[in-house]
Amino acid sequence: MQQIKCASCGSPDIEFLPGAYGRCRSCGGTFAESVVTSAPRPAPGMPPVYAPPSFPPPPPGMQTPPRSGGSAAIVVTIVFLVALGIIGAAAWGVMANSSPASSSRYLPAPAATVSANSGTTGSTPATPVPVTPATSRSSKVGTGKAEFRNVRTSTLADGRFWVGSYVNTGTVPIGNPNVSVSLFDEKGKRVAEQAGYAAVDWLEPGESTIIMVYVSKCPPYAKAEVKVVGPKDVEYQRKPIALKIVEWDTHAGGLGEVAVGTVKNTTAGDIQFAKIVVYGFDAEDLPVNVSYSYATESDLAPGAESGFSVMISGLSVAKAVRYEILAVCSAK
Repeated sequence: MQQIKCASCGSPDIEFLPGAYGRCRSCGGTFAESVVTSAPRPAPGMPPVYAPPSFPPPPPGMQTPPRSGGSAAIVVTIVFLVALGIIGAAAWGVMANSSPASSSRYLPAPAATVSANSGTTGSTPATPVPVTPATSRSSKVGTGKAEFRNVRTSTLADGRFWVGSYVNTGTVPIGNPNVSVSLFDEKGKRVAEQAGYAAVDWLEPGESTIIMVYVSKCPPYAKAEVKVVGPKDVEYQRKPIALKIVEWDTHAGGLGEVAVGTVKNTTAGDIQFAKIVVYGFDAEDLPVNVSYSYATESDLAPGAESGFSVMISGLSVAKAVRYEILAVCSAK
């Protein structure tokens, strides 16, 4: 039996591999068994005859990949990242140009300087307070605008209050009408801040309501600022339903005047929480106070009635000579 030897170095130390391949443990060469023979023997006294072996390609899976493959992968990766960066920058530019401009409808309106006397305790006569109008953008068609008109201020014990007429001067409804009063000392430091909200939370264009702002235990101040907050649209409110006041009157109560009467559900559906709002006006038809309460019956079916009683506020910048009353509610 012929001995298998390495065709390169003649070593018989051969490792046989799957697929009729062999690998020399001495020199590491690989070859096919069919082309490996015993090393040729030289003639006596002659040098060894070198017969270059015929090597088949190495078996599958044993060929070492060229080093240049790693460099090519790095180059491809760099080119991909650069292209991705260029595409991202272009997309950012498109988004920036197509994004809507930021809306200012949630920003507070510019403050209006109030020409009023310095705050003190005790009783003082009503003082007119001019307030500049405020506007803001609305998400609906049109522009939200409002003014706080005929504003006057007065004191009661250790507190001070402001009363005025909030008017929707824009072209869209306003939700949750409100104003604020800011008080500052001689150095411009804020010493008090108070918000005032309307008794109704929906105003159509041209409609108005009375708002009162009360600062309890009002500190001494050198300057007051009154501003309209918003105004905001009515995306998150439902339009209130107007109810009918059947009859009502005012008379003396325990702590002042009381408005007593009857409200009726004249709609075709059930309603709940009928709110009764009473506005007071002086001899010059200027607003002096605002009060509200709810009907005795919380739920009213179509055609049903309920009584109500509203204690008229004692915070009044002047004596009221007449009252206006309204009733609103929400659908059940």
